Amino acid sequence: MDIGWDVLREHLPPTQRSHSVIKDGGIQPNVVPDHAKIWFFFRETSAQGANDMYLKAKKMAEGACMMTGATWKENVLSACWPNWDNKGIAEVVQANIELVGMPKWSEEEQALAKKIQKAINKKEVGLQTKITPLKPAVQSGGSNDAGDITWVVPHVRITFPGNVPGAEFHNWSAGIVTATSISHKGEVVGAKVLTGSMLDLMTKPELLAKAKDWFNKELAAMGVTYKPLLPPETSLLSSSMWKRWENIVNR
Repeated sequence: MDIGWDVLREHLPPTQRSHSVIKDGGIQPNVVPDHAKIWFFFRETSAQGANDMYLKAKKMAEGACMMTGATWKENVLSACWPNWDNKGIAEVVQANIELVGMPKWSEEEQALAKKIQKAINKKEVGLQTKITPLKPAVQSGGSNDAGDITWVVPHVRITFPGNVPGAEFHNWSAGIVTATSISHKGEVVGAKVLTGSMLDLMTKPELLAKAKDWFNKELAAMGVTYKPLLPPETSLLSSSMWKRWENIVNR
C-alpha cells in the first residue's frame, strides 16, 4: 500500500499533503509478517479533497490485499475540515490589533532573533515591528480540528508575534523562543487582542449580527452543508447528538 500511494502521488493535486509511517512491519527479514500496520495523514485545502484522498487510500488497501492474499481493516483516528474564517469577526480583531500594537522589542531580543535566522539560513530581519494588514485567510497544507467548528459557527484566528520570523514548524528553530521574553511579550499582546475582541462582540450585538449574516450568506453561496468527515462508526457524535448540538448553536 505504501508503494502504491507513492506512485499515485504524481497524479494528485499539488494542494495535497500525504505522509505515512510503517508502525509495524514484521519481526525479521526472512519471515513473512503475520500482520503489518501503516499510519497515514491525508491533507487537502478542501474537505472534499481530503475525503477523496481517504477513499483512494481505501482502494489502495484493497488492491494491496488482492496482490498478497491478505485482509485489512482501518482505524480512523481523526478527520478535520479546513479552516474557514469570518470576515466580520476578523475586522473586529484587526481593530483590536491596531489598538494594542506590537510588542516593544529590546536590543537583546532583536539580536537573538537575528542569530536564529542566521543559523537557519534565513534573512536576518529580526523581529516584526509593524502590524500586518487584514487579508483573506488561506488554507495551508496543515490541519486543525478547530476547522470543523468554523463551518458551524462564525470563527476567526488570531496570530500573535510569539516566534521568530522564518522559524519553521516542527523544527528546533521554532522551539527556542518559547522559553524567552519574545514569546512572553507576544502572548501578552495576543491576550489583550483576544480580550478586547470578546468584549466588543459581547457588548455590541450589531457586530455579532453582521458576522452571522456574512456566515449564512457565504455558506449559501458556496452550497456547502457541513457533515463530519469521520465515518459514522468512528465518530463520537451520533446523528441525534449532532442535531442537538446544532440546535444549541443556532440559538
